[in-house]
Amino acid sequence: MKIHLGVYGILQSENKILMIKKGRGPYTGLLDLPGGRIEPEESTEKALIRELQEETGLNVSINQFVGAYQSFSAELNLIGLYYLIEQTGGILKEGPDGFDSEGAVWIDVGTLIEKNVTPNAMKAIKKASGMK
Repeated sequence: MKIHLGVYGILQSENKILMIKKGRGPYTGLLDLPGGRIEPEESTEKALIRELQEETGLNVSINQFVGAYQSFSAELNLIGLYYLIEQTGGILKEGPDGFDSEGAVWIDVGTLIEKNVTPNAMKAIKKASGMK
């Protein structure tokens, strides 16, 4: 089983949240929060800012740590660090990033359900938005 440590951002605007459509891995086809792997000698903050730019085209600043969540699939032990973020610039990139994302989309928070969102993302969104 592979272990993956990643950083992910929660960007909300009114009642919508920025998500990506997973293009590979055990959660292919599900919605996920934008983010990803921390490169060698890269801080979690720099990794998050870089990953958000790569996957969504947006520039962001980090506001607050939300929490760390862990989930397991047959092939992956995923540990994610989740942060509330704020958009500071950029233009939303709706197409694939060539790696993990099939495109970024704004999703109404009320339409998110367990079966269409990755497990860790759902836990972080629930905590950040006060959902039950």
